[in-house]
Amino acid sequence: MKTGYDFSRAKKVDIAKFKNCKFEIVDYKVNKFRDKINEILSEIGYPEALVSDFSEFRDFALDKKDYKKLSKKFGMKIKENTLLVDVASQLFKKK
Repeated sequence: MKTGYDFSRAKKVDIAKFKNCKFEIVDYKVNKFRDKINEILSEIGYPEALVSDFSEFRDFALDKKDYKKLSKKFGMKIKENTLLVDVASQLFKKK
């Protein structure tokens, strides 16, 4: 049985075309609401977690009881697919 990737059908890429390209990942909302994101991460028990603008609560090991607790603490409905930045922005607006 073969394992791994079959490179025989892969296309060659001319790296010179990308010589002047700069790739940068910027998480605007995470940076804008950094203090609130840190507050949320501490509350869920992951203060050192690396998050992006697309991080959801499902990315962390939480159970139904945790979601109820978080919803009550932050005063909004929090589900598995809720983005951390959405909660952070709402908390920011409340202050």
